[in-house]
Amino acid sequence: MKILVRTSIVVIAICMLLQGAGSVAHAAFVDSPGKRLTALGGAAVADRGDPMGFFYNPASLAWGHAIAFETQFGRHFVGLQNDNLNRGALGGYYSLEEWGTVGVGYDYFGGELYNEQRFLTSFGRRFGPLAVGIGINFLFRTYEQTEYTAVDPFFDEYGFTKTTFAVDLGAQYRYTEDLSFGFAARRLNRPNQAFEEGVDDPLPREFQGGASYRLGDYTLFGDIEFRDRELNGADVTPRLGVETSLFEDLLVLQAGGNRDEIAFGVGVHVYDQVFNSSYLRPTAEGGRERVNENRTLLLKVGYTFRYPIGGVSGTAGHHLIGANIYFDRIINATDIAYTGRSPEPDAPEVVIQIDTVFVPQYHEIVVEVADSAEITMLRSRIGQLEREVEIIGNFNEAMRHLDRAQVYYFDREFEAALRECGFAIDLIPNLAYAYVRLGSIYLAMGNIPDARRAWETALRHDPAFTEVREYLRQLPR
Repeated sequence: MKILVRTSIVVIAICMLLQGAGSVAHAAFVDSPGKRLTALGGAAVADRGDPMGFFYNPASLAWGHAIAFETQFGRHFVGLQNDNLNRGALGGYYSLEEWGTVGVGYDYFGGELYNEQRFLTSFGRRFGPLAVGIGINFLFRTYEQTEYTAVDPFFDEYGFTKTTFAVDLGAQYRYTEDLSFGFAARRLNRPNQAFEEGVDDPLPREFQGGASYRLGDYTLFGDIEFRDRELNGADVTPRLGVETSLFEDLLVLQAGGNRDEIAFGVGVHVYDQVFNSSYLRPTAEGGRERVNENRTLLLKVGYTFRYPIGGVSGTAGHHLIGANIYFDRIINATDIAYTGRSPEPDAPEVVIQIDTVFVPQYHEIVVEVADSAEITMLRSRIGQLEREVEIIGNFNEAMRHLDRAQVYYFDREFEAALRECGFAIDLIPNLAYAYVRLGSIYLAMGNIPDARRAWETALRHDPAFTEVREYLRQLPR
């Protein structure tokens, strides 16, 4: 907590020093939404997987693991006379697994006489440690009809709404588990917002590059943004932010700023539940299959305060509130019964490796049996085959959970990684590889006793796992 306070003071000091560079009011099309990322001073180009991160960098979508959704509402320049400026946004993504992730968002800013609305659709995909993305913005600039504007010849000729579109591109690179780099180019086509024909009023292009670095329980963010303005010329804006979590991620704090404002944010983890169900259903081939369904629901609420440090006075700042919802659903169906089936005479034995499963082939046979002892023997053999197939299905599902645990581990989402390992162990209690991964997660969390117990359990289930002996030898006493 002391480190966060000290870092916040440094961020505020730097932002105040930069105030002399000037401050320009931003349109909603330029000022992206997102409670958490706003609290980081907009230093978000290297952040991965935030539900509204694709407003800053479309490549951030590629790191999303499931379904995520964020909603926010805010009041801008609270305390100013006749102030009625509202900000609302919705955003979220849906992961298509290896195909990539799709994001859709809506952003609104305005008051009684004027508003700006943006619809954004984005796509991001990973290629190993590299992620790339593209976003298409549909922009609507609208003046409200009043008794004065209704008779204004300007609006009578050009209408009350101007519609344009803009293109964003982005990339991110995860250099290590703790260090990531990002780059985004926004509004590359510089859409013209002027109502009149022959008049230019383009939105500025933005090029933003930066990095994020995890240092223990803290994550540091630093970006440099270059904005190519038509009015007032080009300018460069440094952005800084810091984030930490307390009480096992139940409370998350952010602080950040840039030359225009300082910001603080808090997020509270209010609900986290995993729902498991398993049931049997018939298949079209006449057998049965076991369906295992795991659903995870996570809810967070947050608040962000922004205070302008240049250009506007007499205000109590901007206030944002909202909620994040994460939903994951995994369904796996495994055949467990083959009525009237028997293995081929020369079928290979079932061989299970860490990443590969070789399954024997089956074919239909007809058996005429009159002896009760022979019937009993065949029934026993069929039951054995059912158990073998169920073990294979459990192994495949367990490995999928361990793969997901590894992804969460690399993103330092340790609680989620521990849950995935637990699912794998529930399916196959003697799977040594699951305990090896469990120990690695505990070690990364600094929990040496649990890491030692997990690796010792792995050795009990597989004494030939020599790498684990080396892991145990290197643990501090």
